Amino acid sequence: CLGKDAQEWLVMLLNNIQAGVCLFEVGEHIHALYLNDAYFNCVGWDKEAYASKHDDVFSTLISEDADALYSHIIDNVSEKKNIDFEVRSRRQDGCIGWFAVKASLIETSYTDRPVYLAVITDVSVEKEKDEQLRKLRKMNAEIAVQEERYRMLEATSQGILFEYFPAKDKMVFSYNLPNNRKRKEIAHYQQ
Repeated sequence: CLGKDAQEWLVMLLNNIQAGVCLFEVGEHIHALYLNDAYFNCVGWDKEAYASKHDDVFSTLISEDADALYSHIIDNVSEKKNIDFEVRSRRQDGCIGWFAVKASLIETSYTDRPVYLAVITDVSVEKEKDEQLRKLRKMNAEIAVQEERYRMLEATSQGILFEYFPAKDKMVFSYNLPNNRKRKEIAHYQQ
C-alpha cells in the first residue's frame, strides 16, 4: 500500500512516538545506528551535544550500570533473548536519571554484529517515589521500635514520665504509680 513512501512513513512514525526509539549495534562498544527525536528528549540531551556519544551510547551511563547492562546484553544475545533493564544515566545538565531499556534482537544484513531495536523510557519519577516509600517504611519501622521501647519503659517503671513536644509546645505527664496511673497533657506549656 505504501510502496516507495514506506521509508518516509516509517521515519515519520519513529520520530513521532513519544518514547526513545533506537537501533544499537553490539560490539566492543554499543554503537547507535538510529535515534529518534524523542530519544534525545527522554535522555535529556540535545542532538548536537549527543553526537559525540553515538559511537558509545553507554558513555553517559553510570559506569557500574553500563557494565551490568553490557554483561546482560552479552549474556542474552547468543540466546536471542530480549533485554529488559533499568540504568542510571547522566543528562546533559549533569543530573542523573533512571531509564528503562526494553530491546529486541533484530535480523539485519547491515552488519554481522548483533543489532537491537530498543525503546527507552524515563522512569526517574517512579524510582524517586520508590525511594521515598522505602525511606518512609524505614522511618515507620524506627518509630514502631521507639514506641515499643517507650511502652516497655512506661509499663516497668514507677514514677512520673514526661515528654515535651517543642513543635506543638505540649508537655505530657504519665503517672505510673501503684495507686495513680493516668496521663495528663498540657497544651501551650511554655506560654
